[in-house]
Amino acid sequence: MKSFRIPFKVEPYLDYDYDPLRKASAYLNALMDILARGRDFGWMTCVRHHKEGTYPEHKNVCRMSNKKRQFLQTYEKELDEHFEELKREAEPIATRYVRELTGESTLRDGEDNMLSLPPFMTMRRCYGKFCLDKRGMRVITTNNGNTSFVPATPNGETKRVPSWSGYCTY
Repeated sequence: MKSFRIPFKVEPYLDYDYDPLRKASAYLNALMDILARGRDFGWMTCVRHHKEGTYPEHKNVCRMSNKKRQFLQTYEKELDEHFEELKREAEPIATRYVRELTGESTLRDGEDNMLSLPPFMTMRRCYGKFCLDKRGMRVITTNNGNTSFVPATPNGETKRVPSWSGYCTY
């Protein structure tokens, strides 16, 4: 069996001698049993990252997950159209000169191009509008927040509706 030193740092506390722990070694097979990892775990990767002082990255870094890819293939075009329609419904913001004359709090220079929707257009209402206009489903929400979907017309064409969390993260 091959022995393996467990790397750790110990701060001295109350003159306690930690030297026996620093010299302790564990067998690789015992360490694999403790961590419930087999030989395919990539032990040399862990040792290399420990020596370099970096964190190991997941293998799918900078790659799109299958779930995200499927969501975008299904809904991206219609969501883009939907948000362009919402931009047209945005309220105009008064010019800086008018805001200063009326005494309203002034916005910073970078916030002049911000769009704000009317107060009655909540996020849930925008989601319901998207489901009705683009997917043919009417969203019914109870007081508890439970959501159900009903076809807008009895014999009308309906499509799959994106989840609320998927709509919010887009």
